[in-house]
This record gives sequence, structure tokens and C-alpha cells, in this order.
Amino acid sequence: MKNKTTLAKVILIFGLFIPVLSFGYWKKHKPYTPYFSSSEGSTVDENKAGSDPLDPESKPVDTDGDGNPDVTDPDDDNDGIPDSEDEDDNNDGVPDSEEIDTDGDGIPDNQDSDDDNDGFADDTENKAGSDPLDPESKPVDTDGDGNPDVTDPDDDNDGIPDSEDEDDNNDGVPDSEEIDTDGDGIPDNQDSDDDNDGFADDTENKAGSDPLDPESKPNQEKLRLHTLIENEIRDEIRKLGCIYVYNKYFIDKKVPKSYPSGHNWNNWSRFDIKEFENLIWECKKDK
Repeated sequence: MKNKTTLAKVILIFGLFIPVLSFGYWKKHKPYTPYFSSSEGSTVDENKAGSDPLDPESKPVDTDGDGNPDVTDPDDDNDGIPDSEDEDDNNDGVPDSEEIDTDGDGIPDNQDSDDDNDGFADDTENKAGSDPLDPESKPVDTDGDGNPDVTDPDDDNDGIPDSEDEDDNNDGVPDSEEIDTDGDGIPDNQDSDDDNDGFADDTENKAGSDPLDPESKPNQEKLRLHTLIENEIRDEIRKLGCIYVYNKYFIDKKVPKSYPSGHNWNNWSRFDIKEFENLIWECKKDK
């Protein structure tokens, strides 16, 4: 009888512990989904939303409590202004631009001169083509002196200023053969369209646009005026001779008739003056 009583107790104890042990095992090894379902039936990747997919109490931020987490909600504070146009998405009274702090140093990006805290000012990084919001992206510094090439007067630290050095990085290849603004494999000194915007460099120079900037397009009116003046000079050279035309425009500084009223010789760009001067001497060579 005593043995039966003991056996019954053992069975009872195991009977109580088995569910507890089973629940503990299930909780530890249960499958989970990294998605949070909103009341509208959409799903959100909790990892992207910043909540813990393993913690049922941790849910994505939902500022306006509409069941659509901020990460997928086009209007986080439900004020009728889309986030893309709203300067204060969470309605906390602080403009969003003053809350973004990429490097977490306590200084908002709009007040921080070095947003990613990589030791290079944002302005320097923008000029150098590196990403001012990525600490792994740094400006090129050929000689490793801490002064990026974009602001360093002597990139290779060889004692020859870059303005006089034909090989700034000391790699044995002349710089003129390495610069390829549009990355098309043709160095600028051999490329007729350095920024690959469809307008030849010569055309852009004449029109006053930047031949190294694809966003800078020729000023068609200025190009038209340049062409008129060039044709007028050619006609006068044919009729009056190179020396006469040179003296008229470059010594006496007369103004071509093609120029609108109100312009004077000083309105010619430095490029135009050189271009027209070369035109005269080229014509002289042909005679």
C-alpha cells in the first residue's frame, strides 16, 4: 500500500511538471515571424521598423496610433500633411531637420559641420565627391597628410604645387590622361564632350555653360550671338584682311555690329576674345 502511495505521488509530480517543461521548451524554440500585422491587414518588417520580432510587447512606432506603423504610414502624425511635405512628422514642435543626427553626437545634422563624424567637413566631402553621411566614405587623400586632394595644394607631397605638377599622384601617368569627368573611358583631353550631356565642350564654352557639369546646358541665345559675331568677323576678314580686323577689334576694341545695343568690348568673355583672336590668325594662315 505504501509503494502505491509513493508511485501515485511521483506520477502526480511528473504530471504537474511536464506541462511546465513543455511550455518552457516551446517558448524557447517557438517559430516566430519578423512581421507585425497592422489593423489594416498590412505587414511590416519589425527589424526595419526598429521593434523586436521576438518580443510580443515590442511593436513598431505608430505615432498617430492608427494601426499603420510610421515605417509604412505616409502621414505619421495624421495631420493631413504627407510626411514628404511635413516639416514636423511627429508633431513634437521640433522641426525634423533639427532632429536628424546621423552620427549621434548630440548635434543635429543641420548644425553639424561633420554629419558622419569621420573627421572631414561635409562641405569638403561634397566637393570631393564622398558621402558626408557615411563614415566609411572619405575624400581621396593621395599623400595621406590629412588634407584631402580637393583642398591640398600638393596632392602627392613632392614639393611641386599641383598647379605646376603634371603628375599630381606620382603614378607615372600624366594627370591630363587620367581625368575622365563622365567616366566613359575617354580622358577629357581626348573627349569632345567631357560631361556627356550631348553638347560638345566647344559649344558649351561658346554658350557659357560648364562643359564639366551635365546639369549645365548651353545658353542657346548666347550661342546664337557667338555664331553671329564669328560670321561677322569671318566676312570682314575676307573683305578687309586679318590685320585690319585684328586692329579693329583687339587694338581699338571696337564692337561687332552683331552685338545688341548697350554692349561694349568688355562684354566679350575671356573665352570669346581668345576664340575670335585665334579665328583671325587661323584665317591668316590660310591665305
